[in-house]
Formats: sequence, structure tokens, C-alpha cells
Amino acid sequence: MQCGDATEGDDMDGRQFDQMTRTLAGGVSRRRVAGGLLGAAAAGLLAGVRGRRATAQEALPLGATCTAATQCSQVGGAVACADNGYAADGALNCCRNAGGACLDAAYSADCCSGLYCRGGFCTDLSATGELPLGSYCTASSQCSQVGGEAICADNTLADDGALNCCRNAGGACARGADCCGGLECLGGVCGAAPAAGTPTATTPTPVAPAPTSGLALGATCVATAECAPTAAGAVFCAANGLTSDGAFNCCLGTGGACGTNDALCCGSNFCVGGVCQAS
Repeated sequence: MQCGDATEGDDMDGRQFDQMTRTLAGGVSRRRVAGGLLGAAAAGLLAGVRGRRATAQEALPLGATCTAATQCSQVGGAVACADNGYAADGALNCCRNAGGACLDAAYSADCCSGLYCRGGFCTDLSATGELPLGSYCTASSQCSQVGGEAICADNTLADDGALNCCRNAGGACARGADCCGGLECLGGVCGAAPAAGTPTATTPTPVAPAPTSGLALGATCVATAECAPTAAGAVFCAANGLTSDGAFNCCLGTGGACGTNDALCCGSNFCVGGVCQAS
């Protein structure tokens, strides 16, 4: 289909689908598609600001589907016809390269793939070390370390690139894609899934007698299976934020009863009011 043949109704439907399948550019990989995150209001806003197909006589605006840079308006700076990181709005779109002016800070769709709209300019966050968790990467130095150590590794998801910024066991997370190597996001902490029947921090934990085998909370470990279960909450073998007691220790996930001891809490959690949680 040529750009000038598309109807306004077709364009609106495409934009609404596009917006409903995007995640916000500042927090996750721009190549990830997650359904149900954006409402009709966001779709209508972006449909009015960008992404419309122009007629054959018009210069295409930023975000519009294109086949050549000559179709794109060059007002305000050079514009290319390239991948802007989103598949749902067409294979090629009018977008700006690094340093080009942009307005779409929420989705960064005005910028060509791999760039983010920051401070009104398309910016390569991989060069500044600010890539958020889940972003495609090639080196750990590209990943933001805000909120805890992040590395560039396989998060076992095939649809967002071979390597992504992710966290190891004990690192803070919001979703499974934030965790490396098949780890799951359990109570806000990356860790191995507990064995079937093991109580989690989100379910009531019955009072049980003290364990007679297995490592106690705080002990150095190499696998969660070594740690003894406890009525205090779900136990993981993970980093507890201290380096003086070993790389990994038996520790509690979010919601675990820790008394007053921060070292009993996994990841970046602290013992606040007797419960492991973010400070």
C-alpha cells in the first residue's frame, strides 16, 4: 500500500493497536511488546500528534510510515526513513538520528531505533550507561546501575534480543524480564522459583518447628536448595547486599520477617519495621 492510499480510519486503527502494544520507552526495552498497558487516551493523543500518513503532496511528519527519507519533512533538522524500534507502526518510519530534535519523550518513536528522546534530543543511552532493565545491550557498561547492579546477559526471552540489561539473584526487579538466566521476579527480588509447596512471601506461612537440617538464614550458600525453610517467609540463596559475609547467603524475600537484621533480607531490601522491604 502506498502512503497516500491509506485512509484516516485505517491509520487510527493502526495507531491504537500500536499504542496498546507498546511499553514506555524510559523503563523497558523499546523492542519489547506488552499488550494491555496503554489506554485509548494515549492512543488518541499520539494519533493526533504523530504517526499519520500524509497524502502524496505532503511531507511526512516524524513517526509516519515511509519508504524513503525524501518523503519525510526535514523542517527542524535532518530526518531519516528507518526503523524506530517499533514493529506495529510499520517497518520504516520518519525518525531522527542521535542529536536530532524530538518531542515524543514518552515513547521515543520520533527517534530511530536504539535512541531515546531525552531533553528534547535523540540520545544513545548505551553510550551514557543509562539503558533501563530489559533493554537490548552488548556490554554491561551500557546498563543503568540505578537501583542495583545490572549486567548485559541473557534473560532467556527470545523476542527482545539475545542480550539484555538484567539482574542476578538478589537484585531488585519489577518483572521476570528484569532477571538474568531464567530467574524469576519473586516479591520484587530476582531468584529461583521455590519448589512446589514452598510458602511464598505473599501467602500466609504456618508456624512450624525450627528446621533440623539445611543452612540457617544468613549462612553462605550456592543454591536455594541448601537453605532450610523457615516460618519467617520464603528463603532464597541470593546476594543480601553485603560483601563481607560471602557472595550469596540464605536470605528472605520481600515480606519476610527479619526482626531488626538487614542482612537477612535479599537484594536491595532492608529490614523495615521487622519486614524485608524497599527502604
